[in-house]
Amino acid sequence: MNHAGQEAIIDLNMFEQYYRAIIEGRKDTERIILQRFRPEARIAVDAWLATDPLKNPNAPKGPFTMREYRPKLGLEADELSQEADRKFTQVPDASNKVDEYVLLTVMLSSVLFFSGLTTLFVSVRIQAAALLFATGLLLVAVTVLLRIPIA
Repeated sequence: MNHAGQEAIIDLNMFEQYYRAIIEGRKDTERIILQRFRPEARIAVDAWLATDPLKNPNAPKGPFTMREYRPKLGLEADELSQEADRKFTQVPDASNKVDEYVLLTVMLSSVLFFSGLTTLFVSVRIQAAALLFATGLLLVAVTVLLRIPIA
């Protein structure tokens, strides 16, 4: 966006010098500056000159308010800004998916934890309870996994 602003300032400064040369009747300076306009500005200046601005009171005040002035970097910046806005609207959905994946990771880690914990207990009942809990947690994790859409 900074480059687009810099180019617009260059266009405005050049036009100011060009307009001053027109008003002061310096034809050589006028011709030189006209040749050095950036292509986007030159199109707008030519269109503005076609409206006969020095004699036509209804002519636009300057070339940069006309639809012919379409600075390439400014248009690109606008497109990128619109794309950023579109992507920003997708953030809540992406955030929810991330939360689901984190939850899934924690649940599967817990399954591994409780499965491994069964080997530390001597009591078969406690081992069975820990394994049963790990199995239930695995079923819930698989359910969550199946709900998450695949990209």
